[in-house]
Amino acid sequence: MIHVVTVGTSILKHVIPRRHDPETVLLTALCPLVVDGNVPQTERTDAVREAWTAATPNGELSVPDNLARAAAGLGLLGVDASAELSSIRRQAATDGTDSALLLASDTAEGLAAAYWVALWLAQNLDVPRIRFTHDAATDWQRPDGPTIYVAVLPGLNAATAADFTRGMLALGPIGMQLWDWADPKQEEERIVFHLSGGYKASIPFLTAVAETLRSFEASRRPTPIGGLSLFVPRRVHAVILHESADSAHGLQALIDVPMRVPKLDRLRWFFDAIRRPESPGTVEEFHGWLALPDAAGTPQLTPLGEIVATMVAAA
Repeated sequence: MIHVVTVGTSILKHVIPRRHDPETVLLTALCPLVVDGNVPQTERTDAVREAWTAATPNGELSVPDNLARAAAGLGLLGVDASAELSSIRRQAATDGTDSALLLASDTAEGLAAAYWVALWLAQNLDVPRIRFTHDAATDWQRPDGPTIYVAVLPGLNAATAADFTRGMLALGPIGMQLWDWADPKQEEERIVFHLSGGYKASIPFLTAVAETLRSFEASRRPTPIGGLSLFVPRRVHAVILHESADSAHGLQALIDVPMRVPKLDRLRWFFDAIRRPESPGTVEEFHGWLALPDAAGTPQLTPLGEIVATMVAAA
C-alpha cells in the first residue's frame, strides 16, 4: 500500500522547542535554519535543501544507519504530532511492507517538516529507506521496495495564488509516476490519499488526481454489452481524519471520501475538443471544472484541467 499526503509544518511545533535537548541534536540540526527570521526565506530554503542533499547523497537515505542515534529523539514525537502522521499511522502496516509519498512545499519550513515526518514514518512503519527529490515532476526514480519518498513540488508555497498553482501543476506527472509505482498490473497494490495533512487548498487537486487514477482502473474493465457497468475501482481511494478524532478509535476514525469515476474515453474526447475548438464534439460535465471560457468565450484549461490533461495524455 502506498500512502500519499501533503506535508504541513505542524510537526515543527513539537521539534523546535526541544532543539537543544541532547537526545534530539541529530533530529533538530535544521531547526536553527528554519527559525532564524533574520535570514531571507530563499536562503533558508536553499540551506535546508542542501542539508537534505547532504543526508541523501545518492537520492536515498539508508534509514537503519541514521536512525540508531535519532531513535531517542523520534520517540519523543507522538503520533499526534501532525495530522499526516496521525492519519497514516492508523492505516499503515508496521512490518515494513507499506510505502509513503510525502509531497513537500518548496520552503525551508516545508522541507524541514518533511524531514521529521519521513524519519518518524520510516522508524514507526519499519521502512528501510527514504528517498528525496527536489523536483518530483522531472527527477523521479521508481522505488524498488518499500520506501518513504519525499517529493518537493517545485515553487510551491502559499505566498500567492500563482505560487500555489505552480506547485500543484507538478501533480500531473507525479500522478502518473505514482500509478507506475503502484504497478497497475497488480490488483492488490492500493493507493490511499490522506487529505488531512498539509495544505487544505490542495484537497481538490489531490482528489482530482485520485479520481483520474480511478478512471484508469475502470477503463481496464470492459463495459457489458447492452448494460451499465457497475464496476467500482478499489485500488485508489481517499480518507480524511477530523482533528477531534480519538486515537483510541484507530482505523475506524478515518472517513472515506466519496469520489467520482470519470470515463477515460470522455476525458480524452473533452481534451481533444479543447485542443481543437473547431471540433464538433464536447463533454459538458467537465466544463466549469477542467475548463473555463476566456474573455472571447473560448474554453481554456484550468490548473486542475492541466493536471488531469497531463495524466490522460500519458495514460
